Amino acid sequence: MKEKNIDKKIMVIDDDSGTLHMLESILTKNGFSVTTLNFPKNALKIIKTDTPDLILLDILMPYKDGYTLCEEIKTTFSNKIPVITFTSNSYEKSYIEDAYKDFGADDFIIKPFKTVNLLKKIKNLL
Repeated sequence: MKEKNIDKKIMVIDDDSGTLHMLESILTKNGFSVTTLNFPKNALKIIKTDTPDLILLDILMPYKDGYTLCEEIKTTFSNKIPVITFTSNSYEKSYIEDAYKDFGADDFIIKPFKTVNLLKKIKNLL
């Protein structure tokens, strides 16, 4: 599934540095240009200056949760940037499946996930 996607920029927003490094490695190996943010507080400002083609967004973060940030991204950028939300908490699964679109997300994935499934979701939105 490895393709040349270097012209496609993906931003990963998560407060967990291990997840950021893992996703950066997966995406880079699959030809994407990757920007990582570990602090959601100033994300909108950074997105404005370095607009990605797609955002991977964790749900549970300090200061601003992923749902709130997703709504802000969709409002600020007129729904032009696809957002895939993710979480590792199994108790969030039914909530994220039922409610992710209420916050504007285009798709979601539950950790742990298979790389091939994540890449399919990304490809479908780019």
